[in-house]
Amino acid sequence: MKKLIITFFIMLFIATLVFSQSEATRFYNVNNTSTPPTIDGVISPGEYADADPAQGEFKLLRTPYPGTLATENIQFQAMQDAQNLYIVITTDDNDFSQAAASADDGITFNDDTELFFDPGDINENKGGNTEDDSYQFAIPMISGIRALNSAGPPYYSSAARYDSLFGGTNYNPPNPAFAVNATPGNAVVEIAIPFSILSINTYGGTQSGTESDMEHISSPPAGERWAFNICRTSGTSSELPLWNYHTGDGATAYFAEKPFGEFIFEGAAKTKTYEFYE
Repeated sequence: MKKLIITFFIMLFIATLVFSQSEATRFYNVNNTSTPPTIDGVISPGEYADADPAQGEFKLLRTPYPGTLATENIQFQAMQDAQNLYIVITTDDNDFSQAAASADDGITFNDDTELFFDPGDINENKGGNTEDDSYQFAIPMISGIRALNSAGPPYYSSAARYDSLFGGTNYNPPNPAFAVNATPGNAVVEIAIPFSILSINTYGGTQSGTESDMEHISSPPAGERWAFNICRTSGTSSELPLWNYHTGDGATAYFAEKPFGEFIFEGAAKTKTYEFYE
């Protein structure tokens, strides 16, 4: 009997270890910048000097633990100021011919870069539950520049939802500024996400009961953490690279499942007030 109990606890320990390993979370510090980047698809010298070093080593969704490294080399950096979250993503993929889009929310998702994030309760950033809240921005790998709240092309897709992996495409805020330079072997995606558009109540999306923790229209203070993942759908290779690998909750894993990685914000610099006396 003692042997059976010991064997049971060993098996339980191994199962717990495997589960906890699959829940591993990556972290990235989002520093403040006083010189925001130009969103043009070009990384100029020193443009992201305020950002932490780039992170890469993306792994493939739907591959067994601990995840297979992506064929393409994807890297990103991020910064913030009082108005926006800035993200630059690079990839050496050499074929973006599968990318297509005809309108906003009318993209094929065959070859794109996608952001999934949840600025709400960080305790929900774990697998195996139903708290899959997320904003989603998907940008096809088609060269072009789009200013904030301007008409496309280029086009993109936006979604926001509580407790769901899909849907929420009725979230239609003023578009973030973004740019794509889809040069094979040396592609760049830049995006500036205004904190002011992160409101399901204002711009639509899929609600859930009385939840409101995805309403986040102001700059994050120092130390705030957001669940965040950066993903790619690679058209010709059919690979699904993502920054924070996870095994998924069922037979098929999806980008929108948690755990995501986590962004830790430095906090935007406050404007100084000066008083003058005569």
